Amino acid sequence: MAATLDVAAMDLTTTSGALTRELGLANRIISRKPTIPVLANVLMQADAGLVTFTATDLELALRSTFPATVGRSGVRTVPAQKLHDLLRTLPDAEVRLVGDDKAVGLTAAGFRAKLQTLPAEDFPSVPSDAGVRMTSIPARVLQALIPRVRFAASEDDKRYFMAGAHFEIKADAVRMVATDSHRLALAEIKFDAKGALPPFTLLPKKTLDALMAVLEDVDGDVACGRSEAHLFFATGTRMVISRTIDGQFPAYERILPKDFKVAAVVPRAPLAEALRRATMVADTAAKKTTFALATGGLTVSARSAEVGDADERVAFDYDGEEFSFSLNGGYVLDFLDAVGTDEVTLQAKGSNPAVMFSAVGGDVDYKYVVMPVIL
Repeated sequence: MAATLDVAAMDLTTTSGALTRELGLANRIISRKPTIPVLANVLMQADAGLVTFTATDLELALRSTFPATVGRSGVRTVPAQKLHDLLRTLPDAEVRLVGDDKAVGLTAAGFRAKLQTLPAEDFPSVPSDAGVRMTSIPARVLQALIPRVRFAASEDDKRYFMAGAHFEIKADAVRMVATDSHRLALAEIKFDAKGALPPFTLLPKKTLDALMAVLEDVDGDVACGRSEAHLFFATGTRMVISRTIDGQFPAYERILPKDFKVAAVVPRAPLAEALRRATMVADTAAKKTTFALATGGLTVSARSAEVGDADERVAFDYDGEEFSFSLNGGYVLDFLDAVGTDEVTLQAKGSNPAVMFSAVGGDVDYKYVVMPVIL
């Protein structure tokens, strides 16, 4: 623990809103079942008119800073979830925190509490970005890419190298890809990168979630960098620090089908609504849904022994070859809910069973490949 501030006393005053906001972000990092007790706490450092919170689960960390009136500089670890829960019940008011060597006292709006702490010296050190070359990209790029691929990442702990997203900053674009071997999501935004270009890397799912939370209201840029074992994402007064995933991401470009037999431009909303109803009837496990392309549109149907059957016609201009295939309807809904365009392209061919959906228009080049359900 790198802090050199006084660990015997601390006195600061700030607002409940500022504390609640930063603790809420910190609690996204902290494990619900920490391996060591101090990891349930956030490290709080107060000095020179600023408070810095640091939270970590040893794989992922968040450091954030906000202003305060510091009567006496110091450093503490405080129970993050309990303090956050207490602050959420209070009105937006001035909060005073006073620490001694065993506890932190909280005073706000007539309320008083004393929370037991753990030694700041026990809090693990968090990697520094000192000396790391950073590349600046707009926050809107990550805000657009992450929700378009995150749901496709693998949930299988044994395939840890797929339990996240491939992240690549190229000279003219930023790309993210995720796959669980049943489907693959690829999203890319054209962008003229400035500064050093770190090699592609893998972002764990928890890192993706933390970034989305931290960047929720950010309009500016994010500085991205990589050391030998860690990734750094800095914006404003916050920094997300993530351990990299070791392993080789699949050669995803080989998975993308080409030379399609059929292609159709489908209205997104009617297809999503039809699929939502169909998956209520479909088999619970695989959500097998049949798509039948024919002149004038697409028929979506599903059936299961337990529930029954259903079908619905989605009308649009199509005069190509008749073609049918079965997919996990829930997987297709994930794409339709994330794509953000009024229309999507559906492409398939007989020699390759994979079906590809793509965004029509918009700023994001978004492709989604789904393998068929065969039962």
